Amino acid sequence: MATRTVDESDGKRKREEEREEARREVDAAMAKFAAAELACSEAGAAPAALLDRRLRSAALESARRGLRAAYGKDDAAPGPCPRCGGRARLSRRGKAAVDTVLGRVPVEMARRVCRECGRSWRPRERLLGIEGSMTPSARRLASLAGLEASYARADGLLRELSELNFGAKRIERATRAAGADLEAWRSAEPVGACGGSLSGEASKPGRKLCCALDGTGVPALPRETAGRAGKDGGRAGTREAKVGVLWVSETDDQGRPRMVEGAAVLFGGIESAAETPGEESPFERRLLRELAAAGCAPQDVDVCVGDGAEWIRRLFDDWFPDAARIVDSCHAAEYLWAAARARHDAAGDLAAAWAGKLCGMLKAGRLDDVLADLRRRGGDVEECRRAVGYLAERRDRMRYDAYLAAGLPIGSGIVEAGCKNVVGRRMKCTGMRWTVAGANPVLWLRCAWLGGWFDHYWDDRVAELAA
Repeated sequence: MATRTVDESDGKRKREEEREEARREVDAAMAKFAAAELACSEAGAAPAALLDRRLRSAALESARRGLRAAYGKDDAAPGPCPRCGGRARLSRRGKAAVDTVLGRVPVEMARRVCRECGRSWRPRERLLGIEGSMTPSARRLASLAGLEASYARADGLLRELSELNFGAKRIERATRAAGADLEAWRSAEPVGACGGSLSGEASKPGRKLCCALDGTGVPALPRETAGRAGKDGGRAGTREAKVGVLWVSETDDQGRPRMVEGAAVLFGGIESAAETPGEESPFERRLLRELAAAGCAPQDVDVCVGDGAEWIRRLFDDWFPDAARIVDSCHAAEYLWAAARARHDAAGDLAAAWAGKLCGMLKAGRLDDVLADLRRRGGDVEECRRAVGYLAERRDRMRYDAYLAAGLPIGSGIVEAGCKNVVGRRMKCTGMRWTVAGANPVLWLRCAWLGGWFDHYWDDRVAELAA
């Protein structure tokens, strides 16, 4: 055993020495090439200002040649059939164009056919992790570009920044596949495996575990909105993406609530939150899953904040009955401002003065006075009657003076910012129209990337390939 350990150590040391020697040779060759390119530039054969770009292209081409040599011939053992475990025979050998982060490289692939069930496959694809003619690193790059910009723009950026020519459709396919894979991985993840620090942060003295939910429209193709009514009574042009944030809140030196840095989980999807007798809605399952992934349970949630929408109110009542369930104060203020503008014909000073007075009374816990003032001064104005109805129906969730005294958050700005960052900046650009099947993978990827746990998912998948 000791002899084997020494041999393995010597072999590893020898490989490291060989790698270091190869690096020195490459460095020397690139230095020589750079000097030759600079000489050509000084001679006027090529612009000196583009020397660095030419060197980059040359380095990538050299790396591609090295990668082709490293891949070499496909002489790996075929292994059993992945479907039935039967023996395989060689069907044919050929080269397949594979996209890598260095560019497109031809890779020899031997196709095998099962003698028992007739299935054909290329074992080397599994060995190298190739899917859709892309290596894992290329798929990661394509999906990250696709979650940040339109597929056409992502293709253009990759061409310019990395000299990669994936094409918009392949970037779209890679992004959608990565999003679907991430969702499957997240669903199978053990409790507390990702975001588990949330429960630890929330358990510290003076801290509260909070949940905020909101919805925002995603422009959709007509077939995705068939039979759905819009806000104005006509046909809907969007599908609602529901977004949630779980975070830990504490108070600052002045007693104001603030989020604990790094203690937040972002999630969402275009899916139903409608009540279904005897079973949880898709968005309810997502909410509960994210709580579990953060190492928490519904009874651990201390504060819930939302805009008062019926689906949000029902979820809060069903799953967090013991939490402080709060209507976002800014949303309530919007009703008061709308009422003030309608009452005073949008006259700036009068409307602002009345709205400011109403908002101040509302935060001070004088909801009855707010309702009385609205009825007295604007009883014949539709917006005032609408504000009265909204506030009166939700009065038990608007005890803002008590909430502030307890150091609880009364605004849902954190989830509204999530809606803007997750959905708005990527999915509401001019001319975009989505299908649910195309939008959800992008939404899931953006939640993971912006939420800071995309690398956890990716490292886990790479580890599976190496196993």
